[in-house]
Amino acid sequence: MIGTIIKRVFVQDLRNRSNYVYFLILPVSLMVILGLVLQGTFATQLDSKVAPVHVQYVVDHSQQAQLFDKMVKHADIAHLDFKSQRDLARAKHVVRTQSNTAIVQFGTTATVQTSKGLNDYQTILLKSSLAAIFRQMGLVQTAIHYRGKLATVSTKKLVKVNHVQAHQSATSFQYYALAMMGMFMLYFSEVGLDMFGKARRQKTLARELLTPVTRGKLLNATVGGHLLFGMLVIGVLMGITTGLFKMPWSRALGFTLINFSGLMALFLIIGLLMDTINSRVGSGIVQIVIQLVAFLGGGYFPTSSTMMQFSPLGWIMGPMRSALWTTSSLDWSGAALNFGLAFGLLILVNWIIRRREVF
Repeated sequence: MIGTIIKRVFVQDLRNRSNYVYFLILPVSLMVILGLVLQGTFATQLDSKVAPVHVQYVVDHSQQAQLFDKMVKHADIAHLDFKSQRDLARAKHVVRTQSNTAIVQFGTTATVQTSKGLNDYQTILLKSSLAAIFRQMGLVQTAIHYRGKLATVSTKKLVKVNHVQAHQSATSFQYYALAMMGMFMLYFSEVGLDMFGKARRQKTLARELLTPVTRGKLLNATVGGHLLFGMLVIGVLMGITTGLFKMPWSRALGFTLINFSGLMALFLIIGLLMDTINSRVGSGIVQIVIQLVAFLGGGYFPTSSTMMQFSPLGWIMGPMRSALWTTSSLDWSGAALNFGLAFGLLILVNWIIRRREVF
């Protein structure tokens, strides 16, 4: 019986033509418009917001230290400044206590340690700049060793970065493909608000409650049908954006699907909760929450990591950007938070429904 309800809700969502406009045509149109309008300023905006990274370097050998000093003095890199530290313990203390800092320590190989909170742009800039400096150092050292006759140098043996390795950065179209998909997952709260509205208006809900299905099973099966439709929407949008904008979903396909699904599930349940409490007041509250969450989470433009911490959209935007455009380890915290909150709110809605006389 539960499977029948899930299938019925899923088919109803497929037959609802407004869903195709709301969750497919509209987000893709916004991706194209925002990508076109902001493609010239996207990189500039991102660059202007980034805080400088204070790089402290500790060199074991005096000859290498002199060479590195000369390299960084001649290197004019925006948002990076270098300072020599002879004491590794002092450098580590600075990284632990201050934001936007990094240590470069090298002898035969180089190790990079960074403070928490560096965004994708900062880590990409730091990695690429250090790789270029170390490459030049390797060539100079090789030239000295062979008395001016240059030989090829393996930079993989020269430098080891233990924090982030970067892929090619996102284009404006790719950023807004990710952002718009996340933002329109928030609008599944509208589906939650009207989850049982049509059944109430058509007087079919009372007949459903006469079937040998408990209120809880009816509620959860209906939620399951909408979640199944939402996952289909995510998959279709992924396919469209792969073709249009060359989105690199394949780098973390399962990870991004789970993150989007968690966000969609949370706002679907939030909408259901608002309908359970007071649908009219809840509709206004949901609209305010959607705009606030989208603003803080980077739905409209890139925001700082601090702002993103206050938004369920921001909880997944940062980890997904890292997963798609760097090779850093996957951060599941955002997905876990969204799924955890969704599950907790679903339990609350079930408890409220069981205690009511009227569904």
